[in-house]
Amino acid sequence: MPSRARLLTVLAILLPLGLATQFYEGPGVAWVRAYAGALCYEIFWLFALKTLLPQVGIYGLAAGVFLATSALELLQLSHDRLLEWGRSFTLGRALIGNTFDPWDIAYYAVGSAMGVLLYRQLTPDIRSGTASESSPAKP
Repeated sequence: MPSRARLLTVLAILLPLGLATQFYEGPGVAWVRAYAGALCYEIFWLFALKTLLPQVGIYGLAAGVFLATSALELLQLSHDRLLEWGRSFTLGRALIGNTFDPWDIAYYAVGSAMGVLLYRQLTPDIRSGTASESSPAKP
């Protein structure tokens, strides 16, 4: 398992990167603003939960994050008074969104997969002998 410091480092990179996608002005601006942020969002929540719940497997967390973010995307179809009130705040719009886009769900799936791959890159492979000192010694 990656150290807590590594997980926090990834989070410290993803937070400003994800926010920066909303202010990007270069080539592919429409894609970056619409979907690159979705990738960062998904990976951020996966790493945040892994930091808080280190005992939970990465695949279960990835599935949970994907399902939760997809549910939030579907909630954007609702214009319930309470949701509209929440969306009236910048933080509410950032967390629950205000415009449904089915492509976001596809990007959430890609973001979850990317998060798992990144996590696996940060995780030592026990079978190759690069595990941490806490693994059992070979006879």
